[in-house]
Amino acid sequence: MQTKYKTKQEFLRDLESAIERYEEGKRQIRQERKKPIRPVDESIIPKSKISEISIATGEVIKERDEEKFFDSSYKGIQAIHRKEELEEKVKQDLLTIVNFYAVWCPPCHQFKPILERLAEEYSDSIDVFKVDVDEKPDIASSFSITAVPTSLYFKHGQEIKKLIGFKDYEKLKEETDNLLKKFSQK
Repeated sequence: MQTKYKTKQEFLRDLESAIERYEEGKRQIRQERKKPIRPVDESIIPKSKISEISIATGEVIKERDEEKFFDSSYKGIQAIHRKEELEEKVKQDLLTIVNFYAVWCPPCHQFKPILERLAEEYSDSIDVFKVDVDEKPDIASSFSITAVPTSLYFKHGQEIKKLIGFKDYEKLKEETDNLLKKFSQK
């Protein structure tokens, strides 16, 4: 076996140099992480706007009104404020969906009209509630919620299904129909 090193000392010198370059790279990465994020010039982006800014160019990609973006009201869906209240709501005979969301979560905002539509169309056979994970972290942790949006389905107080992440209307409707069918046969 041939190597490019004639002596052990040459090999150790190269190895030591490689280790030094590696350590220097790690130091530079740590320094970059400590740098503050460049503040946004408010004359360009007013505080009342939520903006998506390109990391590469610093240009505004998309801008939305803060009030509209952070609107947490759901049409026809009641908010849960206490764990006991939630436990009472899910004990009923109707199939119950509890949606865990966060106000700052874009997929949660995309999911909102889908959930509202489902609640409206199935108003006679399901109940839908919502829990803000930032306002009620104790409720979220008691149900092991680690991602938002997450929808839990309950029947007679028992969790029967967990859907994590954004689901389109057809997927949510299919899951709901399957569960309604399954529990109407029992």
